[in-house]
Amino acid sequence: MVALFIATPDPAEATDMDGRALSEHLSALDALARTVGVTPLSDLVGTDVIHEYGLEDDLHLPASAPHGTTWHPAEEGLRTIRALQRHAHTLPESVQADLHDAERVLVRLAERDQPFTLAYDL
Repeated sequence: MVALFIATPDPAEATDMDGRALSEHLSALDALARTVGVTPLSDLVGTDVIHEYGLEDDLHLPASAPHGTTWHPAEEGLRTIRALQRHAHTLPESVQADLHDAERVLVRLAERDQPFTLAYDL
């Protein structure tokens, strides 16, 4: 199963999280993010791997989406994750666990002023 994980420019940075529930519920999480006015998770995903494997249709990403990795400030990810945590009460516990893990990683990155991107683990 495809999972979302947090990647950093430093490959030695530990960003361990499961991420399968985030991937599975990405459409619902993106809709919720738009409703509460934060950046949707899919807007934080680097698209290089998606294009490489031709997954645009599977992930509902337009083929015209830019290629390459865009790094985002950890604070932007924290805003999204924390807003989703506050409003995702109807989503499965596995989603809550992934959001908690993502928050833990992003807090650590924010403390070091280190950027991130979301990436797919195929």
